[in-house]
Amino acid sequence: MAIKIETRGDVLRRTGKVMVTAAGMTAVMSFTIGMLVFGRDLSAPITVGQMQVFGLTAGVFIAVALSGAMSYRAGLLMLELTRTRRELAQISQTDQLTGLLNRRGFDAEAAAALDKAQEDGASAAVLMCDIDHFKSINDRYGHEIGDKV
Repeated sequence: MAIKIETRGDVLRRTGKVMVTAAGMTAVMSFTIGMLVFGRDLSAPITVGQMQVFGLTAGVFIAVALSGAMSYRAGLLMLELTRTRRELAQISQTDQLTGLLNRRGFDAEAAAALDKAQEDGASAAVLMCDIDHFKSINDRYGHEIGDKV
C-alpha cells in the first residue's frame, strides 16, 4: 500500500485527489439522499421541512461517512509509517550479516541496562569486544573473507 510522497508537489497532488474523491462522493451521496427524501419526480413541490430534513440528513451522513473513510485511510498510513520506523530502527542498530547489535544498538541497549540497574540499585557489568584494525582484513583479503572471519 506504499504511497510515494517525496516532494511538496506529491503532497499537493495527493491532497487534490482526496479532495476530488470527497467531492464526487458528496455529490453521489447527496443525490441518493435527495432521491430517498424527495422521490424521483423532479417537478414535485418540496416543503421547507423536507428541505431541512434533506439538508440535515445529507450533511450529517456525508460528514460521518467521509470523515470515517479518511480517518481509516490515515490510520492505515500511520500503521505503515510505524512499521517502517520500527524496521529502520532495527536496521540501524544491527549488523546485517550477523544480526548482532552494532555500535549504535549496543550503546542504546547498554544505556538502558545501566539505567535500569541504577534504578533497581543493582550492579551492572558491560563487555564489548572489538577487533582492532579489522578494516585492514577487508581491504587486504576482500569483504567476503572478512565476513567469514
